[in-house]
Amino acid sequence: MPKSIEIEEFSTKLGLVAKRLNWSGAKLAQQAGVDKSAAARWLNARSRPTDHSVMQLTKAIVQSIPGFTKSDWDLPLDQFGARLGLDGAALARSPGARGPAQLRLEGLRFSPVTEFGEPYLGLWCGFYQSATNGGRPRLGAGRFFINDLGLRFSFTEGDFSGEGPVLASRSHLQCLIDIGPLHDRLAFFICNGVQAPRALAIDGIVTVMAGDSTATPIASTMFFLRIDLDMALDAVEVGSLSSAVMQVNERAREVHEKTGNPLAVMSELVPLDILRTLYPVVGAAHADGQIDHLLRSPVARSLASGSTGDATRRINQALLSEISAKERRALGIERTRPQLRVLGPSDD
Repeated sequence: MPKSIEIEEFSTKLGLVAKRLNWSGAKLAQQAGVDKSAAARWLNARSRPTDHSVMQLTKAIVQSIPGFTKSDWDLPLDQFGARLGLDGAALARSPGARGPAQLRLEGLRFSPVTEFGEPYLGLWCGFYQSATNGGRPRLGAGRFFINDLGLRFSFTEGDFSGEGPVLASRSHLQCLIDIGPLHDRLAFFICNGVQAPRALAIDGIVTVMAGDSTATPIASTMFFLRIDLDMALDAVEVGSLSSAVMQVNERAREVHEKTGNPLAVMSELVPLDILRTLYPVVGAAHADGQIDHLLRSPVARSLASGSTGDATRRINQALLSEISAKERRALGIERTRPQLRVLGPSDD
């Protein structure tokens, strides 16, 4: 197995290269000759590259930056940025230089009421359509929490992760997250709110730019289901789930390409009728007689029952517990217990 090499601040340097050359995660992986998950791990500082991968990256970089060599990777960060032609301001905005994301809301006419976010605190699994316009659901994991900055939301869908502020009211949640590892775009979640002591399901719309080289603005309906329903998961950090989420999404892509069924893998976790809420009808009448001329997520069609959200329209408590357990296993939080067989006198 090829041995990885140590390059100081490699993830930050690689992020600067991607910004300088306008490479998406997919483009970066292609240039390095690796899959997207490997490139994402480099950018998130969860693994190191091999010598061969660094050589491939160097060959790609030199096509745009003449004279760039493998030894340039060993330059101090400020000199490396200068070698790429970046100024000091660009370096100050780089992911590694600024520390953890601290996106916050300021200048609002009325201060956010943190208590409105309390029903949502905890760990969730979410689904939305892939931003690549392939018609395939994508899995994500998120946590609502409160810290000294107020109500916050952290989220990962494997390749990309982020954190940011949440504006909660009695009727809606609005979450704005700064997406890493490149931190060059935002995602905006608008969810139908609930008024229950503990929400079990939320849904709404997410808007973001696609993670490929086109950076196409997209919007998708989405839903989240609570996965800490039957057990305390306060110690589980969202960032620790990135690899597991990425594996599920990669498997979904492979099975989709092989079978032509975009729902095959995700339907192992969530019933098909729930997944199909990710495919709204625009321009034609719904069962309720309404015609949506825009992408909408009306509260009258919300997965949550009425305005309370303490139950779900399409998922009873037993099924919700079953889904929650499946999602925990998919994320590696809860292992499948082996089935024990009681041996009788005639058994070997």
